[in-house]
Amino acid sequence: MKDTQDINADISNSEKIIEKFRQEKEFSKLIIDSLPGIFYLYSYPENRLILWNKQHETLLGYSAKEMKGRHATNWHLPEYKDAVSKAIDTVMEKGFFSIESTLVAKDGHQIPVFLTGTKFEIEDHLYFMGIGIDITNLKQTEDKLIASERKMHAIFDQTYELIGLMSLDGNLIEVNRAALQFSGIEAESVLDKPFWEGPWWAHSVELQEKIRESVEKVAKGEFVRFEATHIAKKDGLLHYIDFSLKPVKDETDKVVLMVPEGRDITEQKQIEIKLNEKLDELEKLNKYMVDRELKMVELKNEIESLKMQLKNQ
Repeated sequence: MKDTQDINADISNSEKIIEKFRQEKEFSKLIIDSLPGIFYLYSYPENRLILWNKQHETLLGYSAKEMKGRHATNWHLPEYKDAVSKAIDTVMEKGFFSIESTLVAKDGHQIPVFLTGTKFEIEDHLYFMGIGIDITNLKQTEDKLIASERKMHAIFDQTYELIGLMSLDGNLIEVNRAALQFSGIEAESVLDKPFWEGPWWAHSVELQEKIRESVEKVAKGEFVRFEATHIAKKDGLLHYIDFSLKPVKDETDKVVLMVPEGRDITEQKQIEIKLNEKLDELEKLNKYMVDRELKMVELKNEIESLKMQLKNQ
């Protein structure tokens, strides 16, 4: 039999072991509670909550008693429940998975979250655990960006200017409605193709080459502008275009995109042509009048000369 000293030593060792486990448990709880998001541990295939952190209670507004044993899909909006169930099955099949969903708090407000899941097994019992991050601010920022992008695209698409977006290799990425309607072409016929080979410049090989050279210059950071011509399919007529090609740079001053822009100046050009024609006519008339006046002076001088000759005879 063990003497009293040995028994006391065993008791002391047992107490140390128990205290060690207690400290480790408290340490684990501190770690779990200090996570930046919610922590959860579910049994499988029951999908019942058996362990969670304080953030989980705080985020959703439930007490510990209300949390315990709750089914994994009960936190989610109805439209997300099937996706969450499939995500759980994927976790148990592949070992890990993640999904975006929307949780419903006790007071009814909705919380968009990013959820992860990891499979593990203890003594032939299956579980999955993970963390969830509240992405409300991220979603709000994303919604603002989407709204801003839609606004910018609406401006891009509704402006009367002929505008596009072009990659550095000269392929057209996007073109606005005004350009398509003006030209009478379909977007599919010009997108993802070299800009200089587009139907806009098909009437002139020389102009195609000028556009190609301009693309190379702008890709290096230059800005080009010149007058171009285009035969529009919508009416088959020759149109004059004030054309420019601008570089778009990032914060490091590196060119990342190019913006071709055109403005139909046909009416202005036609007026200019007519005005030049009238000026030419006036110049010819003026020249004619000046020549006529000079001839009149010469004739007058000849008459005066003849008069003098007659007088001297």
